Amino acid sequence: MKKKNAMVKWLIPLATGALILSGCTLNGASSSAMMTIIADSSAGAGSAETTGNTSASYQTASSSPTSTDYTPEDGEAVIALADGASTSSSNDVAIDNSKNQIVISAVGAYVLSGSLSDGSIIVSAEETTNENTVELILNGVSIANKGSKSYAIMTSAGTTTMYPGPIYSIHSAHLDIKALKDSASVIVDSRSESVEVGDDNAAIFSNKKLQIKGAGSLNVSSSYHSGLASDSKIEAAKSTLAVSAYSHAIKAHDSIILGGAEDLGSFTLTSSEADGTCIRVDEDNEVTAPIYGNNATDDDIAGIEIKDGAYVISAKGNAISSEAYVYMEGGNGSVVSSGGKGIKAQLNLFIDGGDFTIKAPADDCIHASTGALTANGGNYILTTGTSKGCQGLKAETIVTINGGFFAITSSYEGIAAHKITVTGGTTSVVSSDDGWSAGGTNEQTSSACAVVISGGFNSVYAGGDGIDSNGSFAISGGTTIVAAPNSGGDGPLDSGDNYAITITGGNLIAYGVSGMTESLSGSQNSVVLFSHASFAQNNYYVIVQGSNQWAVKAQRETNSTMVCSLSDFASGAVEIDEASDVSVASTLFEAGFFYKISSYASVRALYSGSFGGANNSHLSSGSS
Repeated sequence: MKKKNAMVKWLIPLATGALILSGCTLNGASSSAMMTIIADSSAGAGSAETTGNTSASYQTASSSPTSTDYTPEDGEAVIALADGASTSSSNDVAIDNSKNQIVISAVGAYVLSGSLSDGSIIVSAEETTNENTVELILNGVSIANKGSKSYAIMTSAGTTTMYPGPIYSIHSAHLDIKALKDSASVIVDSRSESVEVGDDNAAIFSNKKLQIKGAGSLNVSSSYHSGLASDSKIEAAKSTLAVSAYSHAIKAHDSIILGGAEDLGSFTLTSSEADGTCIRVDEDNEVTAPIYGNNATDDDIAGIEIKDGAYVISAKGNAISSEAYVYMEGGNGSVVSSGGKGIKAQLNLFIDGGDFTIKAPADDCIHASTGALTANGGNYILTTGTSKGCQGLKAETIVTINGGFFAITSSYEGIAAHKITVTGGTTSVVSSDDGWSAGGTNEQTSSACAVVISGGFNSVYAGGDGIDSNGSFAISGGTTIVAAPNSGGDGPLDSGDNYAITITGGNLIAYGVSGMTESLSGSQNSVVLFSHASFAQNNYYVIVQGSNQWAVKAQRETNSTMVCSLSDFASGAVEIDEASDVSVASTLFEAGFFYKISSYASVRALYSGSFGGANNSHLSSGSS
């Protein structure tokens, strides 16, 4: 869809502070249209909603090891690392100094210090209960591995020769990695080849649950495969953790849980392979009754959960990807994918908190492949490309927005699903095609598609249809302002064939080109101008009824159509004017430039008429 495009400036106060993004250009062109999104307390549900959680300050893990004074506690064994000269106080530790291999054969706690330039810590301990753990307490260690030393492991099929990474847990004991407070440890995996293939190839690998904890710094890098990996679960909190890997920064089969309301954490996670994923769960294990939440202490999920903490996540492929579910519970920071999706769940995706900027110029920002996307809270700034297939919020079945603040600064389609339901929160969309698209694919029948708005504050600035449903379209509450488009054959609002746009409550003002303007039906009074004298961007539509005066500032040149239905409409005369200036009495929705006004400078009258009753009176001017 060809159109004059917008250089967009956003001012969005987040829980973590003011953030300004500018220069969003659609289809490579720009115009003088400007939109300013301000989360304002006077906007009620339209204000930016914070999570109410404590946000961590961002820290970067040290790339150089640093130890701290630490006296091992009773029961903690000591392992001193040194090339060709490592020692241990425990009989459960076997050391092969010719290979720089340290093998831990029993559960318990082990304090590690020193360095290995090419070696491995191998955990062969087996659990005797489900919670038996080997805890490695890192006190400024440096462990590098070049893949030059083999290790023989017994399996049911016999003896297998492998080339383990820096830290490798073979059997069934859980593995905890604790970074001591005020210490910094560095783990480097630079293996270039290995007889081992698949998920075991990580700088730190555990056959069972892997937990990263402690208030210290841990820097993990792998030019070979993954950074952290587990055949089961991975949890990380409290520490300052940096993981840079070729394939996956963090990968697990069942679940990954990062951060927490109490322990927080600072995470710098990077993957550099085009087909890799920064944070990845690769199995769709079902959890009958999932337990999750930012304050939960016994999480039981299938997928990925992001809790409170500070995050910088970047990838060439998908940044966050789960074959099961994704739960965004809290945290603050950025998620960037240069070639894939920002956040992807194969099943359902839940957004219940967090303050994030997400950039995915080649694909969707937030995507639920086969399930639903439900947003209940948080502050999200989403920027994707303007080419076909780039959506801000995308679900295969339904997108439901109950709360939160979602500013989609650039997209092909802003929000897309078979069904879009909004009950609360704030959405602001800039798109090169449809702002909202309730259709998904052409194969979907119209009966499966719907737009349902019962609350919330919604602003749309679109190059195609503003809000498009291939099926039904119903509004019963909220405030919705649509500017779309100013040329072409689209329209601000579009329902499916043999369907109508019904309004029974809320505030709706939509303006743009008259190519596909539809009438409104339903119990609330409305006015539809199929044609009116066009006027310039930044002038105002002024709606007058009795002593009430409302105004919407046009964010683009309007070309003959305007749809209006307000919850305060009553019986009697109503007038719509064009104004060059207004005196604002109160702001109703800043993102939509919607105001209650006390006076205005009229340019011309666009329409005058009279509602025959308090409701169910639909006036129009011009022909459809």
